[in-house]
Amino acid sequence: MPNMRLTPPDDGSHIDTTANGRHYKCAVGSTIDVPTFDGLVLEANGWVNVAGPFARVGTTAQRPVHPAKKQTYLDTDLGVVVTFTGNSWTHSLSGGVV
Repeated sequence: MPNMRLTPPDDGSHIDTTANGRHYKCAVGSTIDVPTFDGLVLEANGWVNVAGPFARVGTTAQRPVHPAKKQTYLDTDLGVVVTFTGNSWTHSLSGGVV
């Protein structure tokens, strides 16, 4: 399952949070990758998904198998956000197929 890349709120609140029984702590300005089901709980507590509101994070091999059109994904192997066009994944900036 893909992850989410999150950062805690800039005001320093909720930097120490539990989601689904797992403890997360992260300094303001830093990021952590967490499973999506935990990331949604952290977002509800003010954490910010730095890859975008609908983006998930992981390796090229972990990309969603049946993504929705316009689904974004932070590919950690490539170090870029890619977008699914309905047929292929493309580099969000260059538009090239990746």
